[in-house]
Amino acid sequence: MLAPAALAALALVLCAAAARAHDQPFSEVDVRLAPGRVALELTVHRVDAAGVLGVATPESLLVPTFLHERDGRLAALLAPRLALAADGVPLALRWRGSAIRAERRAITLRFDAPCPHRPGRLGVGARLFPTIRSTRPSPTSTTATGCCGGRCSPRDGPPPRCSPPARRGVLAVCLTFVPAGIHHILIGPDHILFLIGLLLLGGGWRRVLKIATGFTVAHSITLALAALELVQPPARLIEPAIALSVALVGLDNLRGQADATGVRCSHSASG
Repeated sequence: MLAPAALAALALVLCAAAARAHDQPFSEVDVRLAPGRVALELTVHRVDAAGVLGVATPESLLVPTFLHERDGRLAALLAPRLALAADGVPLALRWRGSAIRAERRAITLRFDAPCPHRPGRLGVGARLFPTIRSTRPSPTSTTATGCCGGRCSPRDGPPPRCSPPARRGVLAVCLTFVPAGIHHILIGPDHILFLIGLLLLGGGWRRVLKIATGFTVAHSITLALAALELVQPPARLIEPAIALSVALVGLDNLRGQADATGVRCSHSASG
């Protein structure tokens, strides 16, 4: 009974048409180490960029000639709102140009900063659109991709710290991303529902430990593959698949409960 239902649900997902709503503005800061310098790419949504520049039609910024006339001014306005530090020492950003990210409907500004010595810790601070943050229900999220391959979130509070892959940075990476991973699991309703569904199947503490560990390892692998851009499945398949996995676990629980009830009834009848 379960297999045909799963196949039918998968067929519906594969045949579903893409639905588009108002795309959510975002900002991203990508930081990478290069010989003698730190490269930084700031990607901002066209709506936010248009608001800073006073452009009435945000889509105009996705036209190369239109953007080229204004990208220097946009960089000059946003660069002072970025803070980059190596081992606690502030680095001076230099603008290197811009690029259009048509698939994300955004603009990328490229900067770099001289850094003669390989740092053990990088700090990134960003408060790009403070006025927008105070009025938008879902504020623009700003993330920083460190050269260690993880993501930190420079919202309100101290700047995030990213540690390059060096001996002295291993502990800093663990102290940064282990709590971040725990927080990520706890704030995801799908994570909690899936784990609860698995735990309801019963078993001792060893089984619970295996389930939690397996779930964490598998989720870490998928996040790493996505962060390293090795695997990028479309969201229109992944999001329904997550909901389907939770539903299948729930159905499995219901089937197990029904089987247990049937066994009890048969025992009672034979008694």
